Amino acid sequence: MKRCALQRELNRIAARADREEEKAIAAARLKYVVPFCDRTGYKLSAGMGSWSFHRGDDMLNTYDMLPVRLRAVMEAETLTGQSAGSLMQDYTPKNFNQE
Repeated sequence: MKRCALQRELNRIAARADREEEKAIAAARLKYVVPFCDRTGYKLSAGMGSWSFHRGDDMLNTYDMLPVRLRAVMEAETLTGQSAGSLMQDYTPKNFNQE
């Protein structure tokens, strides 16, 4: 079945929006997550619709456990309704200690 011009244009718009969303999430990760992890020694693990910061047995994975700005970044709603934090690339700081 042949796609109409409108469908092709809508697909291009959606692809552009996805790319812009990915760029925005990557920039927020660099601006907020990386400095937080480097300063505190927490590691970010994200994916499959969830995220958490952990250091040994200590885990920060709820809204009220994080600094205000970082909470807002991690919980920001994406185009698909997921949290921005769940779409971020994992980050392990150099000073991360699993114990």
